[in-house]
Amino acid sequence: MNEVYEIVFCFSPVYVTKEVIELAHRELPEGFRLATIEKQTPAAEKLALYSRADFLMLFSADPTPDEFAVLNKVKLIQLLSAGYNKFDMASANRMMIPVANNHGNSIAVAESTILLMLALLKKLPVHHETTRRGQWLEHRLMPQLGELAGRTVGLIGMGHVGREVASRVGSFEASVIYYDIRRLSEEDERALCVRYVSLDELFATADIISIHTALTLQTRGLIGRKEFDLMKKTALLVNTSRGEIVNQHELYLRLSERKIAGAALDVFDPEPPSPNDPLLLLDNIILTPHMAGATLDTWARRLRISYKNFQRVANGQEAQFIVNPGFQ
Repeated sequence: MNEVYEIVFCFSPVYVTKEVIELAHRELPEGFRLATIEKQTPAAEKLALYSRADFLMLFSADPTPDEFAVLNKVKLIQLLSAGYNKFDMASANRMMIPVANNHGNSIAVAESTILLMLALLKKLPVHHETTRRGQWLEHRLMPQLGELAGRTVGLIGMGHVGREVASRVGSFEASVIYYDIRRLSEEDERALCVRYVSLDELFATADIISIHTALTLQTRGLIGRKEFDLMKKTALLVNTSRGEIVNQHELYLRLSERKIAGAALDVFDPEPPSPNDPLLLLDNIILTPHMAGATLDTWARRLRISYKNFQRVANGQEAQFIVNPGFQ
């Protein structure tokens, strides 16, 4: 490959640290040049870089209409996130630019999901806070504590994250049921030891329900009054996907009335949640600030996936993980 291809990596510094930028330059494959710019870079400088770019790599820095207009050379827009619900896909389609998402955070999200399941079952925040304050609960909460072993975990969505969660849950000797609009092959179901069920059956039978589907028009508000009515009183809900998938008002009512046993949320609607949100005051909920996929290990994986995609396109192959219609 004699030609040198230009990659422009545009990012929000809120999420992308100097360690990530150093990784991006260190992992850069031969035959590519990398320019790194922040989302708030002056328009003239950004437009000049974008007009020369062969590839665009983005994290929380989606192009404006003016920026899309100069992407005449771009062969692929590579997102560094798994989610793309806020991306201007219509403009990408109009410019005939394929867009790929990135599953590099799937292991981190899966590990965080397991962490939240166990924290709910063991009431970890309560025991941490009371012990730190000098209150020795010892076994007093024992009737409320549980084990992952022997329970049924229901996964909504069996993409990259869902599969990583399923493989880890299995090692805890729990059963896994799942729902996805695309059922896995029988071979994959056997390999993961999972069983496909309808959504209604999943809500009615799972002890722990964990969400791993993308936010789309079809999944927005997917879990509402009807779905909560199906759940066991002892059920736990974990959401590390997108806040808008769950009706938060209904979730608050079910938790406050003890209609379900507990929930753990890494994502909210809106983000960040209002300090006055009553969810924040409940004692049967665990809250984290949309950080389930945030590790330096994750960033190394995201960059490798992205660079491999750029190499594929530069060598005349199709990119992987394309998400816009018409390019799949």
